Amino acid sequence: PFEIVFLPSGKVAYVSSENGNKVFPITVSTDQIGTGISVPGAFGLAMSPDGDFVMAGNGNCCYVNTKLFVIKTSTDKITTTISTSGLYVHRWLAFQP
Repeated sequence: PFEIVFLPSGKVAYVSSENGNKVFPITVSTDQIGTGISVPGAFGLAMSPDGDFVMAGNGNCCYVNTKLFVIKTSTDKITTTISTSGLYVHRWLAFQP
């Protein structure tokens, strides 16, 4: 695991796994690991202030065009993919409140 973010309620954590190319939702009270959400090079994570979205970034360095993936927390599905069209590394992300 690389990064972890929590829903504002604290009930679910999202954990990135670059080697596994996934983001995993984990129910905190039961330690239940949900189905991994496929995110190539999953590394950086950011939770929206309202808890509706997790942004996940590809953390691969220096040789690929990386993308950002927006995950809707109510469905744990990717709703948007954002191309950054450059050699960017998305290891530290934040939503602007």
